[in-house]
This record gives sequence, C-alpha cells and structure tokens, in this order.
Amino acid sequence: MDLGAVDDLSPHGPFEDLDVKPRKQATNPPSDQEGSVAVNQIRFVELVAIAAVILAACAPARSASSPDGGAPQAPAVKQRLVGSILADPAGMFKQLTNPGGNGNVPGLPEITDMVHDGVAYSDDLDVWQPLLAEAVPSAENGLWKISPDGRMETTWRLKPNLKWHDGTPFSSEDFAFAAKFNNDLDIGVVPPAPLALIDAIETPDPRTIVVKWKEPFIEADSMFTPISVLPLPRHILEKPYAEDKANIFSLPYWTTEYVGMGAFKIREWVPGSHMTLVANDQYVLGRPKLDEIEVRFLTDVNIVTANLLSGAVEKHIGRGLGVEQTMQLRDMAQNQN
Repeated sequence: MDLGAVDDLSPHGPFEDLDVKPRKQATNPPSDQEGSVAVNQIRFVELVAIAAVILAACAPARSASSPDGGAPQAPAVKQRLVGSILADPAGMFKQLTNPGGNGNVPGLPEITDMVHDGVAYSDDLDVWQPLLAEAVPSAENGLWKISPDGRMETTWRLKPNLKWHDGTPFSSEDFAFAAKFNNDLDIGVVPPAPLALIDAIETPDPRTIVVKWKEPFIEADSMFTPISVLPLPRHILEKPYAEDKANIFSLPYWTTEYVGMGAFKIREWVPGSHMTLVANDQYVLGRPKLDEIEVRFLTDVNIVTANLLSGAVEKHIGRGLGVEQTMQLRDMAQNQN
C-alpha cells in the first residue's frame, strides 16, 4: 500500500513542474480542536491518494530510447493501478444519473477529472490555467471585455486538433450544445447558476466560443470548467436529445459508452463491480504514464480499508474514509517507510 509522501502536497512540489490538474479541496471549519485534528487527518490521507493518482495519471509519458539512438521503443511492462471509490455510481452525469440527483457521490468528481476536461483547470493556487483553450479570458489579454452598460463578453479560443475519445474532432459547438442541454428544465436538470446570467453564446468558428453576459460576473472565467458546464459530444447526444429528451439519461453514453476529453477513456463499466480506464493517446497534455486504471466500486468503508491494508487496492480515490480507518492506514504507511 502506497499512500504517497507529504511533500507531494506542497504547493511548490510536483504540481509546479508537471502538467496535472489538482482539484480544489473544500474546507469545512472544525467545531473544536479535536474535530480539527480528525478532519485534517482525513484530508491528509485523501489528498495524498488523490494527488498520487492524478500525478501518475496526467504526467506525460516518457518513452525509452533504443540502444542505437533510433526511434523510441514502447515500454515493455504495462503501467497499471488499482484504485477504489466508496460508491457504485449510476453514471457520469452527476445531477440525474446518481441517487439523490445532487451528484454527491464519493470519488465521482475525481473520476470525472480523469476522463473529461473543460477549457481550463484550477491549479494548486486556485488560479485558472488553460487546458482545452489557448488562454483564460482576462482584461489584460483582451478576451474579457466590459461594456459601459455593465454587460460583458468573454472569449475562449480552443487549441487546434482537439479530438473526443472516439476520434471525432472537437468543436466550439460542443460547448454551445452543453450549455443548451444543461439549461433545459424539461430534462430535470438544475441549471448551473452562471447560465442565468448569459444572454447568448456564439460560435463564429469551430475554435471560438464567445459568451455574452447580461451583467458583470466575477467568475466568468470559470465557465465551461468542471465547476460550471463541461462540453458534451454533440455528435452523439444532439439527435437523441432532440427526439426523446425524456429518456436521454437512459443512454449507455453515460456509462459503458462514455466519451470525454480527458487523459483516460472508459473501456469497461460493470455496475456493482468496477470500471476500467485506459490511457488516451491523443490527450491534450500528452499520453499519461499510466496505461490502465481499474477503479473498484466498494460501498462499505470497512471493505475499502481491508482492501487497502491487504494491498488488493493501491489507492483510494475521493472522500469516504472515517477517522479510525484513516489513522489505521496512516500508521501502517509510516511503519512501511
């Protein structure tokens, strides 16, 4: 069992030099000193596990050179990781394909980070950095404009030659479709709040998205990111959405046939058991070092702990471990070092 090292969490550690996407971590103020210690210990182990998975997953792969200095040779040994989440998710669309409709599924945000991307990601200092886009809109680069009447305009310019997991060219129209989809009350989705502030979304060409805002919105640069609206594959969902939107979430797209833009593709999804992710050779930041990740769906925290202690599972992804399990794993990790 490898829970990583404390140095991996340093704001100026590996995240500074590698093209990775560390997630923002929510912080809840403890009610007393004991609560603070418990929460910090849980957050320590969870952050180490998440950081280790994402660092291993999203760092560009390194190919071994041939002895004669010729073309690089493929790695002889498949790099594989076995992880777990404390859930058996019903699908990838957090608001409706999971029980409760609120997307509160342990591990699902981290899985989403591995299989899908938006125009930008939040770095370890909570600053948006471009990912699918060439730049994040700002007043300095001229991509964030404010009119005298208070209206705004933000422009995203996509990187060239982007492709969905199935090889279909990625387009600005995929963002426009996603905004329309997420804002449709007829399918039972609670629209992300920023959509109510948007007057129009224009796509003058396949690589340009122009968002026209009704009023000032300080977080306009978070549009089309994981905390707002992620793109949807129009070439897959537009027709069934138009013909039978009432059953749109019954499509296998949300599970076994999921197509995203992330570092990994979903190759297999077995409800009640596991999912298998495989490296995306065409990932925007370069092919991941890991070839494959098996994510086991374990819905009992004691089973998660037993699997980690036995070594059957190498990393736990996301939240879910209690204080007792966290302390036990921490002590074992210290004894192994």
